[in-house]
Amino acid sequence: MKKILASLLLISSIMCCNNFESDNHQKAKHRYGEKILVFIR
Repeated sequence: MKKILASLLLISSIMCCNNFESDNHQKAKHRYGEKILVFIR
């Protein structure tokens, strides 16, 4: 259940961040993804 929830969050964050092309949003996306990966483990 946690993995499904985390993957949905990751997908939604990527979808949202794809609307922006700036480096700040790219960095934020990577940080968010790393937090979720740590949460899954």
